[in-house]
Parts: sequence; C-alpha cells; structure tokens
Amino acid sequence: MARANPTPRPVFMPPIMLDWTDEKLKALGQDELHNLLANLAHQRDIGRLRPEHALQLQARIAPLLTGRRGSDARKRLAAEKAAAQPAAGQ
Repeated sequence: MARANPTPRPVFMPPIMLDWTDEKLKALGQDELHNLLANLAHQRDIGRLRPEHALQLQARIAPLLTGRRGSDARKRLAAEKAAAQPAAGQ
C-alpha cells in the first residue's frame, strides 16, 4: 500500500549569483577575496556560472588583492582574457 501523504524530500536548489557590489567586495578581507576568486573559478568550471560573468567579477576582484596573490590573480586574468578574445572572434 502506498502512503497517502508522503513526506516531501528536500530538493537541492543551486544558489543564484549574488550581486557583488563594489562595497561588498571592498568589505572582504584578503583571504575572503582569494577564496571568492577560487570559488568563482570552480563555479565556472562546473557550468554554474557563465565564463563572461566570471571574467567580469574576476576583473573587479583582482585589483583589490594585494601582494603576491594580487599580482598572480592579475596575470591569470590577463591570460584568460587573451585566451577568450580569439575564441569570441570565431
């Protein structure tokens, strides 16, 4: 016999992309910015975030990073932009 009123199971809903304003980004610490950048790359790689949106947010985060992390992030961003431009032209 089937149950008349089954208990609903929780359903995974992927999070929506948050609106990362400049004020929110400036309020984050260096470790938090670095983690956000790493998570952003992961979200892009699994297809949850469009590459163009990820590049836009990376471009806003990279200048906020200081020291070696900042220079590494800016170099990586420049390389990704250069790689994306020829692909966009095809």
